[in-house]
Amino acid sequence: MSTKTDITNSINTIDDGGLNTASEVRATLNTLKDNAYGSVITELVSTGSEVLNNTTKDLSTKYYSLSYVKQGRLVSLNGNLTNKTGSILSSSTWFTFNSGEFLPASTPCEFIGTTSTGSDVLCKIIGNTFTVVGSIGNNQTIYFNTNYFTQD
Repeated sequence: MSTKTDITNSINTIDDGGLNTASEVRATLNTLKDNAYGSVITELVSTGSEVLNNTTKDLSTKYYSLSYVKQGRLVSLNGNLTNKTGSILSSSTWFTFNSGEFLPASTPCEFIGTTSTGSDVLCKIIGNTFTVVGSIGNNQTIYFNTNYFTQD
């Protein structure tokens, strides 16, 4: 995925009035295509020992599965969180985003998740941190699906 700056830099590699190679034009068009048609990115923590590319887990007993797609500035984020700590958690951090590319344009970005027992729980992205504001019982799962815009 590209940022506005990446796209501008790619476009600026094409010379005015100069001879541009097909490779330079293809590179610029591919940057635009990749920004318009995002790839699905997934992160799964189910054993606590995974190597993650896009997030950093808070505890190995807080499991999560994420799927997100960025198209332009729009991010669609969905997934679930499962508490395997052995106790009830309240207002706890689950993970941090490693890349600013997927962060909301304004924080806090708030949305409602639903527990496996049907209760609603407030979830927030504050800065680069994903937090569950409400309580989640041991072996309970929260499901969520939200969309938000990133910065340029």
